[in-house]
Amino acid sequence: MGGYFRYLRKRPKIAESILAQLCPTAFLSLTTKEAIREIVCAILAAHGYTWKQASSGMEALALLNSGEVFELMLSDLMMADLDGIGLLERTKESFRTCRW
Repeated sequence: MGGYFRYLRKRPKIAESILAQLCPTAFLSLTTKEAIREIVCAILAAHGYTWKQASSGMEALALLNSGEVFELMLSDLMMADLDGIGLLERTKESFRTCRW
């Protein structure tokens, strides 16, 4: 593993401690930067979590509306088509039973 992934071997306890506090089992990782998505998903996969990736706000919204259940969504704030705040507002409208 090279590039960004070299840090996973050196600091595995950071990701483990964050995930242990949150305890979700299904993630949606959303960022326009592919390298960041890959790092997040590699950490999740290494710990046995189920995850999906989205590269835009609209793609994330489509995944959320597909009926698949996600317990945690990690999102960028600044994106071209639908920013993180807009995604949050649309998600709140569609999923009123979720905790915010």
